[in-house]
Order: sequence, then C-alpha cells, then structure tokens
Amino acid sequence: MKSNREQIIDSIKNLIEIREIIFEQIVNIAMSSAYKDLDTVFEVGDQYNFSIKQFEDLKDVNVQKFVKYFKRTDELIASLLNINAIQEEELGNNEN
Repeated sequence: MKSNREQIIDSIKNLIEIREIIFEQIVNIAMSSAYKDLDTVFEVGDQYNFSIKQFEDLKDVNVQKFVKYFKRTDELIASLLNINAIQEEELGNNEN
C-alpha cells in the first residue's frame, strides 16, 4: 500500500498530464479559430513552443474557458507541491 505522500505525488503527476492535455486542446482550438491563418505557416514535422500567454487575450470563449482551467490546474499543482513540501525531483521525469 502506498503512503499518503506517494499518493499525493501520483496525483500531482496525473495533474501534470492533465495540464498538458488541456494545453494541447488550447493550441488545437486556437489553431482552428483565432490562429487559423498561422496554421498554414507550419509544415508537417515543424515544431514551435507555445506558451499560455499567447492564448490569454484571444476572444474565443472556448479558448478562454480552457485557459482558465489550465491556470487553475497549474495553481492546484503548485499548491500541492508547496503544502506537501514535494520537490520536483520527486516527480521523476515530469516537469512542473
């Protein structure tokens, strides 16, 4: 049986994965709406690193809902790390 700390760490890892999925959805929705023209600039295999800040001012209500959810998830992760004094190294390969 896992200890409480191990359970919290597993939960944080899951939240990090959820946050990544939410961010992916933000990019996908924006690329099919507000950033539709930008989508034609990229070729298959191209890589670009978006940040959440690039989506904060978009007018698309769907994007805004996801941005809000992303930020709340991020705050929850930070809070759990802080409350439980969990170091990033304890999360393994996941980044915070």
